Amino acid sequence: MNLKQIRALLGWCSVINFALLFLIGIIYLFFNNSLYSVFSYFMNISKPSFEMYWLEVLAVWKIGVWVFFIIPYFATVIVSNKETK
Repeated sequence: MNLKQIRALLGWCSVINFALLFLIGIIYLFFNNSLYSVFSYFMNISKPSFEMYWLEVLAVWKIGVWVFFIIPYFATVIVSNKETK
């Protein structure tokens, strides 16, 4: 793989991950009580713990996308711009 292909891969991975993150955030926002009833059926979890769990999952996912996709994408952009000069 060359640098251009890696940059395209990182860019599309970023877009797909943020779209999924947005979709799951919308699902959590509108179906919070339904999700809680499903989770509480399988696990003994309180409502505040459930909400904290989902917020932690979304936060860790967002940080992971930044660390593993967004920042390397910008690094490849910088490197490719220095190579062309």
